[in-house]
Amino acid sequence: MPRFVIGKSREDLEKEEAQFMRQREQEALKLQQEQQKQLQQFAAKEKRNRYIVLGVSAVIILALLIFGTYNTFFKKSLQIPDVQDVVGQSVVIFPETGLTGFLRDNFDSLFSQKVSYNTSDRENGLEYVKGKLDSLVIDDVKVLSRTLARVYFSIDIETKKYDTKDAVTREILPGEVSTNRWRFYLPVEQHYNKNDRGENISVGYAPVGDLSIFSLAETNTDKVVKNPAFTFNGAKVDEATLNAVQIKVEKTLRDLYDKVDTSQDFIMPRGFSKNIDAKFQQIVTFEMYNSDNAIGCNAYVTYLIQTGDGFIYNNSAYLKIEQNGTTYIITKMI
Repeated sequence: MPRFVIGKSREDLEKEEAQFMRQREQEALKLQQEQQKQLQQFAAKEKRNRYIVLGVSAVIILALLIFGTYNTFFKKSLQIPDVQDVVGQSVVIFPETGLTGFLRDNFDSLFSQKVSYNTSDRENGLEYVKGKLDSLVIDDVKVLSRTLARVYFSIDIETKKYDTKDAVTREILPGEVSTNRWRFYLPVEQHYNKNDRGENISVGYAPVGDLSIFSLAETNTDKVVKNPAFTFNGAKVDEATLNAVQIKVEKTLRDLYDKVDTSQDFIMPRGFSKNIDAKFQQIVTFEMYNSDNAIGCNAYVTYLIQTGDGFIYNNSAYLKIEQNGTTYIITKMI
């Protein structure tokens, strides 16, 4: 700071004051420049650090992608169908276009393999049993994988008794015709029809299990991730266990169709439908394994039921059977 000397002239004092003000301005400007320089250096450092972080992140992501792609598709030497299956499982889409047409085209042949009725008794027997294909409606499609689904559908089943002749007038009396709606279940696999060049041109379907009358109250069941879902790969149980379990399963099925209390034997969140007009007759085949298949079942049963419409149906079901003390219980039925 300049000194003010007593005795100086007014002009000298004004010059010293002006010089003092210029020095203050220069010092303030210099301080501002230094602060600006520090801010620029800090901004440059932050920008450099941000680029470093982004660069390291990009390298890590790229490395993970390369490693994952190699490990998934090349390390295990997957073929093209395997690669398509891995990719396809990320989005599970089961194409349903044409599924109703497939069911209508194939219902008669599938139904005829399972149904039987009395044709020899012209008084009490049936002339025919057939599905009214125009009435077939899909109720639900439970997708298991991109190529496999469980399809639930309803259709009117028409039965006709034989024509009879009046004993007095000899007039031909038309046989009684009745129609009732039944619900069925069919596991279906999707495939592509190809042209001569191997290109996919249309979606096709094929049954991968039996056509069964659906007997549960609803269709919600656990999903599985890939086909074949219904195959048993484990060993069968011993003959003594098989016989003991079959006796219990036969009794439980009979009680279910007779609408008898089965709360101690049939323990499932979904109850057995009370609307099925049918009676259990007998077990045709029964298999049980030491381990579950992909849908969580360890047994498969085919059995005959006599419907109120007069025809016999060879029904089937996958079961989960568990030991409960000295007896056995059914905890899943598909």
